[in-house]
Amino acid sequence: MSLPDEGPLLVVDDVSVVYRGRGPRAADVRAVDGASLSLDVREAVGLVGESGCGKSTLARTIVRLQEPDRGAIRFGGVDIAHVPRRRLRRLRRGLALVFQDPSTSFNPRITIEGSLLEALQATHGRAGTGGTQRIVELLDLVGLGEEVAARYPHQLSGGQLQRVSIARALACEPRIVVLDEPVSALDVSVQAQLLEVLARLRAGTEAAFLLIAHDLAVVRQVCDRVLVMYLGRIVEEGLTREVFAAPHHPYTQALLSAVPVADPSQRGSKDRIRLPGELPDPSAVPPGCPFHPRCWRASERCREEAPQLLPIGPRRVACHHPLAVDDLPAPPDATDKDRSPARVR
Repeated sequence: MSLPDEGPLLVVDDVSVVYRGRGPRAADVRAVDGASLSLDVREAVGLVGESGCGKSTLARTIVRLQEPDRGAIRFGGVDIAHVPRRRLRRLRRGLALVFQDPSTSFNPRITIEGSLLEALQATHGRAGTGGTQRIVELLDLVGLGEEVAARYPHQLSGGQLQRVSIARALACEPRIVVLDEPVSALDVSVQAQLLEVLARLRAGTEAAFLLIAHDLAVVRQVCDRVLVMYLGRIVEEGLTREVFAAPHHPYTQALLSAVPVADPSQRGSKDRIRLPGELPDPSAVPPGCPFHPRCWRASERCREEAPQLLPIGPRRVACHHPLAVDDLPAPPDATDKDRSPARVR
């Protein structure tokens, strides 16, 4: 397969994933609902949203660990959503997935060297001295010494094991690396170290990265663009710096209001928004705009008509009443700084 040197490397077009209910009264769950996105060569894109919004399902669908019910996933121009399994195995060499919990993705009876060697052999057939040297190079790439190769997974910390996960993903020399919440289980200091590793990888490899995260501060540090997801739908997309500076969707504004402020002198200057209620049950998505029961800008149109993801300048926003760059009204009682922020998990 010929992959481009610039421009779109991955195009996800109107993808939906439905989990069928079991039993006569069980409702279907539309985990991903018409999601569309693109990923350019050497680009880093962040995908954010509350727990349960469909981020991980979309990540697994992109690498075909989950079958889509509708839509296309074009990788290098080939729709991998509809290719036979035999051909898919070869195409998958260009895609890699790093799981949220690395401890569940390693064989506890195999050393780190053995796990990395398996990845190399599956992709390149490397073994012996050549494979051993490549393992040392991969561990160095993620900031680990060659002594780690002789250890077993349980002998490494969570941060070390997550670095090994990234090294294993890079072993197949992928063009796209999908990272599903790679730092969520780590403490703050280890998160910072892993983010430095990701920054070095961006500079030192040709791969593009799709970073799934609930921590918007992580996305701000690593990603060129950000997509905001709510109940299986993309509701806003744009350059990270622009979205953070002036969100157009009310849900994005609520998420950003919950990002901690590092400077103690500035903590009282930021209003936090608490959204009413919980994320709706994905098996019973509200009619119209799915966000309207929690939105302070909702109108009758929002309750009846689902907004489309449409361009607004350089961005795409799915909202009937988007917040303008020069018009960012606070929700009612947003100046109450003592209450809890919008919950982002």
